[in-house]
Amino acid sequence: MSKLRALCLTVGVSSREISSGPPGGLHPSAAATDWDAVDEIRAMTTVPVLLNGIMTPEDAERAIDLGVDGIVVSNHGGIRGVEGAGPVDVLSSISDAVGGRVPILVDGSFRRGTDVLKGLALGARAVLVGRAPMWGLAAYGAIGVQTVLEILQTELARNMAASGRPTIDKIDSSLVRWDSR
Repeated sequence: MSKLRALCLTVGVSSREISSGPPGGLHPSAAATDWDAVDEIRAMTTVPVLLNGIMTPEDAERAIDLGVDGIVVSNHGGIRGVEGAGPVDVLSSISDAVGGRVPILVDGSFRRGTDVLKGLALGARAVLVGRAPMWGLAAYGAIGVQTVLEILQTELARNMAASGRPTIDKIDSSLVRWDSR
């Protein structure tokens, strides 16, 4: 059995929110409990603690104040959003607020190499890609997962080369253009 290398805590979703569909924000009864638990768990462990479910710069600041070692920008598959915003919509403002103090991971509908590139360009250190590999697993088993990951890696590398970014550390926000609607 492998050693625990990090602990990822999820905040921002109560059972009421899950049963009632996408809410406008964090349910008040869940908010106090979630943050109190983060503080207690952080004090009890020596492994890095990541906080999953961050969707505002204010939540990111609070997480850092509690001593977390990283954050995951996620709306839990659409269960929690900030006025309908997805993780990619809020990532840049959260990255600005965090200012490199802790690593940022992002989760939310990243299915192509260009999606991964955008996530990295907007400030994520890593992009979580759960759905696409699950589809590969469902269709073709382990070889399906491997194929999906190879496709994502190839697409990312191709788009990095096309944009003149030979390494991950050369990716920046100038690669993303926001269309106003």
